[in-house]
Amino acid sequence: MQRKLIIFLGFTALTATGFFREYLFLNINEQIRVTYYQVNDTHVDPPLKVLARFSYGELYYGKWLLTLVFAAIMAGLTALIVKWWFRKKELVRIGLLVFGLVFGLSFIFFLIHAFFPSLEGSYAISRFLVGMTETPLLSILLIAAFTLVNKQEYLQDTNKS
Repeated sequence: MQRKLIIFLGFTALTATGFFREYLFLNINEQIRVTYYQVNDTHVDPPLKVLARFSYGELYYGKWLLTLVFAAIMAGLTALIVKWWFRKKELVRIGLLVFGLVFGLSFIFFLIHAFFPSLEGSYAISRFLVGMTETPLLSILLIAAFTLVNKQEYLQDTNKS
């Protein structure tokens, strides 16, 4: 029972982190708009009015740092959930490897866009892939895949008996 509660809390933390990230980035994007166009019609949520203290560059480049931070948090939470649920270190390693590969692939597509801007779709692919690492999407896909692998292993072990 305690294990199930911990897994539930892990999923809750994963979901809350995803929603918080979305909330924060929407407000940063709004403050970037207000700062860039030098307008006063801000729609930044009152608790985040502190964002007005930052320059356009600080907000823009701060999003890059936050992207790394949220991807790392999501990978860490996913690793903990996989560890608690499946109790197999190799699945934790595989999950972290997949997070790293998807993030790395996103970076490669970003570099393609940076060096070959005429390849317009590369930036969209990069954003999609990095978005997978910053939201619960990749975590859910990994856990579903690991569940299927576990079920398959169980069925194979049952058939051998």
